[in-house]
Amino acid sequence: WNERFDMVVLCRALWAKDYLQVLKEAHRLLRKSSHSCLLVVEPLKKWWGRAKHQPDSNALLGSLRKTGFSIDLQHTVDIEPRPWESE
Repeated sequence: WNERFDMVVLCRALWAKDYLQVLKEAHRLLRKSSHSCLLVVEPLKKWWGRAKHQPDSNALLGSLRKTGFSIDLQHTVDIEPRPWESE
């Protein structure tokens, strides 16, 4: 199944303790192409402050980069906390 898919969708698949392994598997499944993409559907609030060394950031973005993904910010939504969620 290595490099067989143009798109991988993760919907609440990162709730597991081994979420980095889930991301690594998603990366393994994707074709090495500029057209391949990972769609992550996760509640944003869960990822804020999760990284102890960066408590004011979204740990999901760092985890994606750590596992080999690049982030296209033009096609990324809701990565910043909403004012009413930060209270």
